[in-house]
Amino acid sequence: MRYNVLLTDNSKEGIVINADTLREFFIELDNFMSSNCYYWDDILSIKDDRNEEVASDLIKNTTPFDTTKKYKTILADPPWQEQGGGKIKRGADRHYPLMKTKDIKNLDVGSLADDNCWLYLWVTNNFLKDGLEVMEHWGFRYVTNFCWAKDRFGIGYYFRGQHELCLFGVKGNLKPIHRNIPSLVYAKRTKHSKKPEESFEVFDRMSHEPRIELFARNKRNGWDSWGNEV
Repeated sequence: MRYNVLLTDNSKEGIVINADTLREFFIELDNFMSSNCYYWDDILSIKDDRNEEVASDLIKNTTPFDTTKKYKTILADPPWQEQGGGKIKRGADRHYPLMKTKDIKNLDVGSLADDNCWLYLWVTNNFLKDGLEVMEHWGFRYVTNFCWAKDRFGIGYYFRGQHELCLFGVKGNLKPIHRNIPSLVYAKRTKHSKKPEESFEVFDRMSHEPRIELFARNKRNGWDSWGNEV
């Protein structure tokens, strides 16, 4: 149903709008907005039909792993192939190059791991199953997860996403440095996909050195960094 309703603060003409019609209009508008409303930064560009083959370029332009050093803690935030749907380009591909799951799997992360090592692996909700497969392929056993609860919700078809999971896997037998750390952190959502500083505080307190962050955005004290942005 279409409504040709003009709302104005100009009362000189004595505009009269049928109350039932206006009520129906706002009900329809609310239903539409609840399922189709995005942040402005999610609707700035239109999705095209190009088949982006970015994995090879991403790896080609990044320094290879230094496998001579072994790590007890590995943190990874891969660019999962979150492209979104429809005409609006609202996936992660608008922000940075993406990688297919098979290409993420093929990264030789296992060569970086000490015999006793932990893996923190950030995943999106759509790629939770893929994340578990990647973790196993890299040589780690899934144990539990860590959750970032955001201050506001984003997009979503069934539920409007307001959390992000970090999978935790182990290799060998390392003991936690602290045992009183909760699995949930509340933190503001900022730049697209940027993880909150509060999560790194948890990783720092929990994790053994040496440590490395894969797909890092910047260098961090106490961590080696690998990625095309550092």
